[in-house]
Amino acid sequence: MQAVLARPRADVPRPVVVLEYGAAGVWAAANRRSIRPATLRNTSPAPVHNVTISELKLNDESWCAFDPVPILAPGEVVTIDPVWWGPHPRETARSLIPLTQAISRSVVTQVLQGRPPVTSWTSRIRYEDSSGERYLALYRIEVCEFPLRVHTRFVRAL
Repeated sequence: MQAVLARPRADVPRPVVVLEYGAAGVWAAANRRSIRPATLRNTSPAPVHNVTISELKLNDESWCAFDPVPILAPGEVVTIDPVWWGPHPRETARSLIPLTQAISRSVVTQVLQGRPPVTSWTSRIRYEDSSGERYLALYRIEVCEFPLRVHTRFVRAL
């Protein structure tokens, strides 16, 4: 069954959940300690509930899955790293690794196989307000330059 997303109500401000993620100089050993984990931030004045992030198909052989966040208080920031990584996130042969490491492995694997690497992925963040209204925000996770630098870009709120 398809989820029915809420239409904005004039009397209630729309809750906003922001995906924050960026990494630069990933392949330089000196920079590894400065890589910040991916986070979700509730920029709304009210809590959001049942926050889920879609699985990311990094390439034909690897996926990432994120743990759900039951409640995100106003102004709260939660780390969504590490991620479940493996041949498919629902399989038992998966491990917890940082998102940056999963993306790096994917890019390197594709290059070593002589294929152009996939360098952007759409992330769907679904959540509800306290009254049960459902929302969706789309973000792009992008490799924006090499050596590996990654960032997120807001795409659209529905």
